[in-house]
Amino acid sequence: MSDRAYLEEVVGVKVPYVYVLPKPVEAQRPPAGSDLGYARGQLWYDLSTTPDTQYCWDGASWTAGGNAQATTALAGVSRYATYAEVSTGTGSNNSTLASDVYTYINAVAIAG
Repeated sequence: MSDRAYLEEVVGVKVPYVYVLPKPVEAQRPPAGSDLGYARGQLWYDLSTTPDTQYCWDGASWTAGGNAQATTALAGVSRYATYAEVSTGTGSNNSTLASDVYTYINAVAIAG
């Protein structure tokens, strides 16, 4: 069966109609082996995890989306530590802005 059967037809700007994917599925579970028959590219969000886990249907199986979190040994996604995390040492697996390090070192050096 064609993927087009699962696409939604909407009014276009420069053409009369455009095919788009339906809205993502939002559920309190990951997609199961029985969750088949979606158009390629269909997104599924598992809301039972924090943060939500994104899956994408490739026409044969569901693939978990996103990248792994960066560590000191593995490249990946990271977030910047807040200045409060930098100054108290409570941040973990975060990137640090040079300006925050500079500000913290100056504050410690001045405090003596």
